[in-house]
Amino acid sequence: MSENIGGHRTLHRHLEEALVQHRSIEARFVRVPRPGWPRRVLGATWPLLGRYDLDFQPVRAQLAAAAVARRLVAPLVDAADVVHWYTANSALLSLDLVSSRPSVVSLDMTNAQNSRRLPYRYPTRFTPFVTRPVANLERRVYERADAVVTKSEWAAESVLADYGIDPLKVRVHAFGILTGPEPVPRPNRRPVLVFVGTTLARKGGLALLDVWRRSLRDRADLVLVTKDRVRAEPGLRVIGDVEVGDGRVNRILDESTVFAFPSSMDASPHVVFEAMAHGLPVVVCRSGGMPEQVIDGQTGFVVPPDDTQALAAVLAKLVDNPDLAQAMGAAARADVQRHFDMAKQVVPFIEILREVAGR
Repeated sequence: MSENIGGHRTLHRHLEEALVQHRSIEARFVRVPRPGWPRRVLGATWPLLGRYDLDFQPVRAQLAAAAVARRLVAPLVDAADVVHWYTANSALLSLDLVSSRPSVVSLDMTNAQNSRRLPYRYPTRFTPFVTRPVANLERRVYERADAVVTKSEWAAESVLADYGIDPLKVRVHAFGILTGPEPVPRPNRRPVLVFVGTTLARKGGLALLDVWRRSLRDRADLVLVTKDRVRAEPGLRVIGDVEVGDGRVNRILDESTVFAFPSSMDASPHVVFEAMAHGLPVVVCRSGGMPEQVIDGQTGFVVPPDDTQALAAVLAKLVDNPDLAQAMGAAARADVQRHFDMAKQVVPFIEILREVAGR
């Protein structure tokens, strides 16, 4: 059962392709569809109350999606040996279903963490109050599940500390991506920095754009893959019509030199693994689970959140030293193949499913 938003779509696409190789597993993938007008109305922001984060918008949107998830998965549960819920939000209104069959719940971050990191709104002193109803449901999902799988140690800490879940039930498993063929050789030309993110503000895109304009535009190009509108200018390319799974991101990464993703709100974004698999050095913030994805100084750089000086310094180092960028990119490719290749990572995950089903 996939919540099917953002990077979650990428994870389940790679998981589905990896499971095809395991004939002993019969997997049925159920995805929450994109919201129609009823869900969009239910999940809309109320401007006056939204300024103070008092409109319960995230709660309304999550519960609306959870209602759809329940309707889709309920007819299938009885025939399943084990149900994988990704993320816990998809099971918020299915506590009885989680209890009725062996269940594994996976997540990249908890709602306690997510409430402070939403890309389209900022938390206020009222945020803990308005997120409490979902947090209570979420805790019950974890308690009723047979195993809780987090994609990072950072997320696991929240499951344990914020929700009080039995440590014996919690597993850390990064999942990863299918790494694909070796990246194509890059020609010796002007360096290209690339950013991929639906929105710019809280995913670090605006900070990256500012750094590029102030100190790098004379010696590197910048590609922004985003839904936000940015005025075109020399050296800047904005691509706004990319969709998950259409293959265009792969081509863009093949043509780039450095992947810059200074987000302060993401958890363990799959696009970081995708960039590494394409042989790119990666620059991320010390935020969420991203420091567990990138080895600082080896496969890329990890900079403090909102530190534009540090961001400018490491980007300049990679732009001005092509050999360093190439070496770090090769190390990134090797690391994602070794630790985050879904073809390998799916094996211990299947063992978790078998263990839970066997109970």
